[in-house]
Amino acid sequence: MQPPIRNPSPPHRNHLESLKPLLNDSTKQFLAQHRAGRTDFSDFESIFTRLLQDHPDPPLELLWFYSAVVFHSSKQDFGGDPVRLTRSLFQMLVPLSDSFSGAKRVATLSPLVYNLSRLVKSRRRREEALELLDGIVNFVSAYCGGGGEDGLLMVTGFSFADLSRVWVVDEEEAEESDCLEMFMPFVSERLRREVGSESCSVGCLAGIVASQLILLSLCLRFDSAELRKDLRESVLQMIYGFQHSCYFFGESLILSLSYFAFYGVFL
Repeated sequence: MQPPIRNPSPPHRNHLESLKPLLNDSTKQFLAQHRAGRTDFSDFESIFTRLLQDHPDPPLELLWFYSAVVFHSSKQDFGGDPVRLTRSLFQMLVPLSDSFSGAKRVATLSPLVYNLSRLVKSRRRREEALELLDGIVNFVSAYCGGGGEDGLLMVTGFSFADLSRVWVVDEEEAEESDCLEMFMPFVSERLRREVGSESCSVGCLAGIVASQLILLSLCLRFDSAELRKDLRESVLQMIYGFQHSCYFFGESLILSLSYFAFYGVFL
């Protein structure tokens, strides 16, 4: 999965606002084509590659839809290997967020966290999955420090709840279930309502991403024989690294931990 090279000139505000109907229509068309059995979505990829090239600082929704169609088109290239596929998604999202800073760079990884949650739930190849997850945790804590973006809104006004359908389309209950709950299995209803609103801040989503990474790491380590030895130290290190990255991290972690403890997700 190779990210597009973007044009450095900024787009006009009205052009950004015009993306909402395009994303709505593209989402509906993608879902219909996927249900019909299509596996090649290169036409969507071509359109959204051009859009990303014209947006040096693209809205997250645009980047997420593009990465979703590339991800679904690439699945056959990895021969059913979920670890390699998830690693490839991470390697695509990182350069796509190179022009971002702080919270927005963390928030970009939200689709990656969903795929990690599926990997953890499958309990396959735990050591490789944990190695990949630790690398992602290190990326978030090392490169996403700083603040100042927590008040920024997703500029297109497109609902993240609608966009999540593109990512969970392979789930058996995707048609009937709450797609945002499937997309964020650790997240409390309160935070999902925030994410599903058209006024969700980038900082809020970044905090949710960081807290979910901690919980996923806990899930993998609960299967480990050396859990009692290194779990406390690992969790403290992750919390220390993340609390300097995302202003919204503290509240997101508390709410997610409460949900995790009550429902025992995956365990």
